[in-house]
Amino acid sequence: MAIEHEALLDAYNWKLFEAQKIAMLLSEFEVRILQTDSLRQKPSDGFLKRIHFSIEGRLSRLNHYDSRPSSNSVIGKTNILADDLIINLSDTSVAQLHEEYKYNTIWQAIYHDRPLQSLSHIGESEVVNHQKTIDITLIEYVPGKEASVLDTVRHNPHSSAIRNFQNAAYSLHFLIAKNLRKRNSDQGLNMAAKRIDYSFLLYVLLFYKYCLQKVYGTIIARIAPNLYSEHWTVGISRGNYLDDGLQNLTVCPLPKGEFWADPFLYMNPDDQKLYLLIERFPFKQRKGVLACGEVDSQLNVCNMHDILVKPYHMSYPHLITEDNELYMMPESSANSQLEVYHCEKFPDEWSLYSTGFEGQSVVDTVYYQDKNGDRWLFTTITDSDVVMHCTVMNIYKIDSLKLKSITPHRQNPIIIDSSIARNGGRIFEQSGHVYRVAQNNVYGEYGHGTSVREIMKLTLDEYEEVEVSFLEGIQVPGFKFNHHLCQIEGAFVVDLRK
Repeated sequence: MAIEHEALLDAYNWKLFEAQKIAMLLSEFEVRILQTDSLRQKPSDGFLKRIHFSIEGRLSRLNHYDSRPSSNSVIGKTNILADDLIINLSDTSVAQLHEEYKYNTIWQAIYHDRPLQSLSHIGESEVVNHQKTIDITLIEYVPGKEASVLDTVRHNPHSSAIRNFQNAAYSLHFLIAKNLRKRNSDQGLNMAAKRIDYSFLLYVLLFYKYCLQKVYGTIIARIAPNLYSEHWTVGISRGNYLDDGLQNLTVCPLPKGEFWADPFLYMNPDDQKLYLLIERFPFKQRKGVLACGEVDSQLNVCNMHDILVKPYHMSYPHLITEDNELYMMPESSANSQLEVYHCEKFPDEWSLYSTGFEGQSVVDTVYYQDKNGDRWLFTTITDSDVVMHCTVMNIYKIDSLKLKSITPHRQNPIIIDSSIARNGGRIFEQSGHVYRVAQNNVYGEYGHGTSVREIMKLTLDEYEEVEVSFLEGIQVPGFKFNHHLCQIEGAFVVDLRK
């Protein structure tokens, strides 16, 4: 008997963007789409017709047509799963499906305790209610068993309803793909509909308030930079953050007309001096450059100067020692690739050593060599909206910083959650434990806080981490936000914003 996997997608509820994403996803998993009789009837509405043609184009490329009665639904089938599975994205309830498919496992996406038949209701309410994150949960229904949560995707709400809708659709694509891959390798919930109450007028007012604030901020940054609100700065402390916290933090005064962010500390073995590397962001140029300064015994920073300036924005000057050589892996997503630089003479001379992920937007990549000598990259990669830079985290095993061999982790994307996905500093070890630093991007803010997470398991097949500490900028008088922590032996640095 042929093993089947089916996906029901209501073509009249799901908009063009969503239909294309799901159709592309199904094709990635060798899906054979079955077209219903009702869908073959060309809709008179122009928008619905575009949906129909989009799906039909995907069907024609798969070179397989069939028909099966299922009201206004597109059904996909594949023979690569260990048992029969139905992914329900239609207006058909799980109970109704189980009447016809008594022995099939069913996956159902849930949003606000409501079956996700469409993403059209995602958008305005998240702005009006100042929602922390937008969460979509994938529920598994196995005949004869209790419903169980497979996975949840979380991303940071945007001030635009359209962006919230698009990001939710993109996240749902990741959510289904990740769990299909996991299922392929591994071989009775109360879902009463809940009406989301929101005021469209209030949303419009909040959205345009946000737009005016952005315009105002851009103008102020150019004509009166000292009044610009996005003033990131850095704070340095001796000791270990996990033991000492922020009680002895020394906040660095900023030069006029710029902010400092993404700080990294480095103890130079040649002169035994402590150095601070940062993203320096001049407000007038509106483009980050990489800079370095010395940290004296009183934790004052002196001789701050630029060390790497490119025509495109650069940040996150992550320093790496590999095979007794010093390298830097900055964030260079504006150049659509990952770039590794070799240090010819510290701190001023750097040469491009290797590149990877060409044509993709790669942000805040962290290198880690484990106790077995295996080398890993933790990163966020997307060819989509920049908001997704804060939502997805991937892991890759590499041969070395030459990047000749890049092997994706079998659970990628490892994390789909804006509160813990994006890296916020180097991976560090302390007392035999290994920690990853993650940004906490919630409530529509970039850099709400920082999560320190202990890595419990790391192989090419598995990854586990748990939170051990959470840092907020509000813990430092006069500041509200934080999104970076770099710990080295005997000292650490954070960035802060008012």
